[in-house]
Amino acid sequence: MNGSSDAEVSSSVDESSQSCNGTNGVVETPLPAMPSSIKPGNLKLWLPPEMASCSTAHPDEVMKKLTREEHSWTPCPGRAFNVRSGPNYASTGTKRPSEHSLYDVVAIDGYRSDQKLPHIGRVMLLPEDNEAAGLGLPPHLIINFMVPNYAPGIIGGKKSDGPGWNLVMQCRLSDEAREAIRKGEPSPAIELARRFMHPEEGRKLRKERLKCIFGTADVAEPGFNVLTRQLIQSYNFKPFLSKTASSFYNVPEKQYFEIDVDTHTWGNAALSGLNTFKSRMAKATLRAGIVIEAEEDGEMPEQMLAAAYLSYMDPTKAGFIPPEVAQYMLDDNDTAIGPLE
Repeated sequence: MNGSSDAEVSSSVDESSQSCNGTNGVVETPLPAMPSSIKPGNLKLWLPPEMASCSTAHPDEVMKKLTREEHSWTPCPGRAFNVRSGPNYASTGTKRPSEHSLYDVVAIDGYRSDQKLPHIGRVMLLPEDNEAAGLGLPPHLIINFMVPNYAPGIIGGKKSDGPGWNLVMQCRLSDEAREAIRKGEPSPAIELARRFMHPEEGRKLRKERLKCIFGTADVAEPGFNVLTRQLIQSYNFKPFLSKTASSFYNVPEKQYFEIDVDTHTWGNAALSGLNTFKSRMAKATLRAGIVIEAEEDGEMPEQMLAAAYLSYMDPTKAGFIPPEVAQYMLDDNDTAIGPLE
């Protein structure tokens, strides 16, 4: 689908009341019928054969040599990221390329809206995945980055909501993770993800361990000015924990777990840096991934949850979420149980 089109919607899905598992997993007030569901995938998938091969070169080096398509995404192998690797990480600081990501990104969407729209999984049309029953991890992972489309406020004018952009990754539990679980050989990262996503056991982990890793694959990309290049070199692929800007939703009846990263709530310094880079996004190839931070040897090595390349992203080309769906989401926010603690 062309990235400039509005969200594709389907009205053929079940329109009975929806529910989300919040703190106690109970919806106290029936929700209004959902007007339609969004079919994921309005951002073009660009999969050059060079990236599908088993090359030993770093994926960034492969991407830099290609003529990338504008406003597109490409699957990114976990090995593109260096992650914590034991033993004795606290002493050695050893990092190694990640094994295969626990979830494969299968579709990415970019939407504009007049207000930030959390928990977008409520209105996404997801396929049933009965093969994942009993694996202990949801077959679908949704990652919803909410990005402001306004300049950071000056003193006394800090905003936390307004016009913005939702970058949404729909991910599927990888075949590698499924096979490891079925064989009874789950990796430490799989066990950590199980704990993280568990409504009760994961409370503390969700508050402390979600780690984001963003950067541009080509710092020398034409079109970057001196200020932008300096900013990139200072923070490129520097991991950071998203402790206060993230929310989580567990919806077993729709087989998904959602992670929302709300950059509207970042401090002004971080937002200023984001705003500077955002104006150059249409000239950059980004590599973005998230991982659950491991602290003890028994939790290592880390393994990426999901990752993707985003080439020459232009927020102005993102379509709008259909107004009736956006209004449903805003109304639903007032009646539905909130996110997991």
